[in-house]
Amino acid sequence: MPNYRHIIWDFNGTLLDDLQYNVDTFNKIAEEYGLAKVSLEKYRQEFSFPVVDFYKKCGFDFSKLDFNVVGSRFIEAYKANFSSCRIYDAVPSVLEGLRALGFGQSLLSSCMDSDLRAAIDKFGLSGFFSPIDGLSEHGGSKTRLAQLHIGKIGVPKSGIVLVGDTLHDFAAASAAGVDCLLLACGHNSRQRLQSAAVPVFDNHQQLFAYLANSCAFSAAGAKARQCAAKIK
Repeated sequence: MPNYRHIIWDFNGTLLDDLQYNVDTFNKIAEEYGLAKVSLEKYRQEFSFPVVDFYKKCGFDFSKLDFNVVGSRFIEAYKANFSSCRIYDAVPSVLEGLRALGFGQSLLSSCMDSDLRAAIDKFGLSGFFSPIDGLSEHGGSKTRLAQLHIGKIGVPKSGIVLVGDTLHDFAAASAAGVDCLLLACGHNSRQRLQSAAVPVFDNHQQLFAYLANSCAFSAAGAKARQCAAKIK
């Protein structure tokens, strides 16, 4: 069992429960371009980065369309009703419990940095994370950002784990040289996530139990049990 000291969190699909909202927003854009809707199951099985590849699989022909225009239209539509999105119910208790156990926590996202910070402020989560990094330009590289992010943490890579919900998160962690844990409640299906051959969890409660058992800090056992009892 590894001894982790710091957790890097992904945001969308990992802390933020926006899977159905993403599917609905994507289908709105697809309809605007005369394309068929995708089911939740197809979305989770096909969604990937770079997202242009996912759009192509769903019928967008970028020999005739400008991806930047289509992508900007999606972002516009996503932001329009973002207030309807919520974080997963267990997230506040999990973050608090991990902090009580002594873990450092940070946030790394493919969102634009300004949007990411506004979102975590909205949900009252800013105090849990340091550093916080989102992209500085649309279509930027999360993999490259992960390497810069880890350089700010001040913990050996062996003590860092990235938690996400897609194979893209696994790729970013692998490129940066840190471990990865994946949640199967987000934007990729469990079947796809299992291809990464890393631990996959169905929910945040299972994830917390695993992290508590991998805690590098002494006397964590009793605290872990107390924190776990508060997580719903």
